[in-house]
Amino acid sequence: MGIVRAFLGLGALQLATACSQPLDEVWQLSRYRVLGVRTEPAEANPSDALTLTLASADNAVREVTTVWFLCDQRISAFASASGGASDGGVFGGCPTGHFQLDSGPVAHFTAPLSGGGTLDELGRELYSVIGFSCAGGTIDLPTTESNGLPRCSGTNASGTMFVRSVYVRAAGVLGPPNQNPAITEVRFGQPGATQVLGASDLPAVPTCQDQRHHVGCTPWQFEVGFDAPSRETYRAPDPLSGVVRSLTERLTVSYLVSAGTLDGGFRADSVESPTSTMANTWYAPDRPGAVDVWVYGNDGRGGFDFTVRHVRVR
Repeated sequence: MGIVRAFLGLGALQLATACSQPLDEVWQLSRYRVLGVRTEPAEANPSDALTLTLASADNAVREVTTVWFLCDQRISAFASASGGASDGGVFGGCPTGHFQLDSGPVAHFTAPLSGGGTLDELGRELYSVIGFSCAGGTIDLPTTESNGLPRCSGTNASGTMFVRSVYVRAAGVLGPPNQNPAITEVRFGQPGATQVLGASDLPAVPTCQDQRHHVGCTPWQFEVGFDAPSRETYRAPDPLSGVVRSLTERLTVSYLVSAGTLDGGFRADSVESPTSTMANTWYAPDRPGAVDVWVYGNDGRGGFDFTVRHVRVR
């Protein structure tokens, strides 16, 4: 019940905030944001070693601190700051009193044994990792005084909570284990003439005189490429008939920019374009400076990858 009240409280606060100021576009970076988490392996066996890597973006240069928490059974939330005892733990603690805690941009866990997770439609057990990430400050672990929520302390510090599902194979799971997709290249340039944009490249583009209406502005295009194994074939039951059939993953890519405007925040494979280049049109801002572009994608089954590129506006 504590976790429900906590998240209802956060939702009410967000609604109140939304009424007083316009919401950012999904592709607009105006604050510290967690984009996702890459888990290796994407689909584990019980007792496998797990490596979780945080993908985050910030509109300022700040040090980021992160804490992670995983129960060995269905999670209720963070363990208590005193050691995670199931009686009186924050958000209720773990049902068994056992938990795993780690900190830093990369977390290391051991995949739970079978029998404690929630089965998905593919027969995999789902466990939740809850994390809290703080940019430009320090993390105060949950206490009764903080209403069971962690805090990000510091001048102009920004904190955010995130949840990531961990997939563990159980008896009767369908097919081979899922693998993470792999972004192999990002291309950039004018439409029809894009070139590979490396992680250390810094191409220069002119400012856009009318960023809002794009009058007289050059349209630029980003494209994202994945390696061939990224779009895996897997077996899944039909939600209506229950008949098991073979499907091919459809990847989804999200874009985030620190300046300028995009045509949209998401691109995805479709029936018409099952191996899409995830093309997205971008217009430069009306002021010179460095622009960061984050690209992150998922396969809809727990696989995730991310990368960042840079452009200079002059």
